[in-house]
Amino acid sequence: TIWGLEMKVYGNKVSQPCRAVLWFCMINNIDYELIMIDVLKNETKTEEFLKLNPAHGIPTIDDSGFILSESNAILVYLAEKHNLDTWYPTNNGDSDSNLRIRAKINQYLNFHHTFSRYATLDLFDPHKALFTGAPFVSPKTSKKVEETLSILDKQLSEGHNYLTTDHPTIADLSAYCEFDQLEILRLHDFKSYPHVQQWMSLMKQLPHYQESHQGIQDFAKSVQSKLNP
Repeated sequence: TIWGLEMKVYGNKVSQPCRAVLWFCMINNIDYELIMIDVLKNETKTEEFLKLNPAHGIPTIDDSGFILSESNAILVYLAEKHNLDTWYPTNNGDSDSNLRIRAKINQYLNFHHTFSRYATLDLFDPHKALFTGAPFVSPKTSKKVEETLSILDKQLSEGHNYLTTDHPTIADLSAYCEFDQLEILRLHDFKSYPHVQQWMSLMKQLPHYQESHQGIQDFAKSVQSKLNP
């Protein structure tokens, strides 16, 4: 393999973790080729894809023969590979400040899977049934999402505009791409979380917001057309 060939990203533009990785690449001018994988058509379960990722998850990247899955691991890898210290401080010439920011980012990336991810599991995923023929039951609320937003709102009230410091990091991209879909599909009311609302407004101002979110915007329109034919 030759280091430097264009990275392949296996995923799609609706998936929350894929959106975070693709947005990060857009913002930081990291070249990639998107290989579209349709989860609803079980394309993550094909023999070819399972050779790449036996856990059948997206995104999965092929960076000149180096295969990596799990979006948060991919974000860390890309930030370190491209020396994007503002997004994820590295070990180079560490200061206590960088060490602690990185620790807080890592704390969020671990918290993400058992808290923020329920924005998808409880409120977003049920809508996939509209496109598979499975019975659709509209989700009403999620105690886990409420708990997560309360924790993040308190964290954002403690002096930083973003989750770990005064500028966005990979933690913010990972988190935001769980909650943006709830706003776009009108699946949750954020008015009880003013600091989260302010943070979400800041995230929308990052470069390539519209381009990176076109897929979820289109999906929202499709959902509405199914619910209101």
